[in-house]
Amino acid sequence: MIPNTDPKTGIRYGVIPLHDLDPWFAYEEFYDNSENLAIKEIELEIDELFEPIKEFAKERGLDKETEIEKLKESIAEEMFENWDESEDSRLYEHDGYKIQLIGNDLFIAESPYVTLGPLCSPCAPGAVYLPDADGKRGFMAYCLPKECFEDDKTPYEYITIEEGYNKLWKQLYPEDNTPSLIADMNELMRFLYKKETEETDLDVLHWIRNLRTNVVLLLESAATDPNGDKVKFYLTSVRLQIGMVNEMKRRVEDENY
Repeated sequence: MIPNTDPKTGIRYGVIPLHDLDPWFAYEEFYDNSENLAIKEIELEIDELFEPIKEFAKERGLDKETEIEKLKESIAEEMFENWDESEDSRLYEHDGYKIQLIGNDLFIAESPYVTLGPLCSPCAPGAVYLPDADGKRGFMAYCLPKECFEDDKTPYEYITIEEGYNKLWKQLYPEDNTPSLIADMNELMRFLYKKETEETDLDVLHWIRNLRTNVVLLLESAATDPNGDKVKFYLTSVRLQIGMVNEMKRRVEDENY
């Protein structure tokens, strides 16, 4: 499975430094509406520690749940009283966006908008580095719109996902060639079924099954409404992941050589 890539669509995560964005979005909209993942993890750990104590008291007929909850809350309050959130990871999920702060960078895992750009350095394998994107060449990635930048100026051109599907559709199948499309997808299905029976890596197996589902939906859409938007959507999702399929085929050929 390609890292830093949406397994449902094949669209790569966009990465951008927090300080490249408008202060309103970076330090108000994002921070005020995101969840602190480090604090959430610690709260879960505290809950797990106190759950056996609650069960222990309950089994012995002790009505101490209120006191135990107050003690738990007191410990959490003291822990977080002087908590430094500067290094914490945060998660923002609103209005079609899924964005995570890791270090000083935002990883955009879902967005209504996409652009084209170069891959990041090895520190974020598979993701696209948005400050160097221009929207004209490279890999498709989720991105942020102009409202998130100072003076409404993005470093890249961008379009909606729907526009992106239409654009890629014209590039992949410039003429109406549905029979060829169906033949290609049926061949891909046979390959995926074979790999599913052989694969032992759970992450790769999960990716294969997601891709196979998209191929099935693509074939169904092509049969019922060959000119509809669903065909464009599922074909684009499949085609964006063909690089991984080709790599798997190459490995099979090397093994059989």
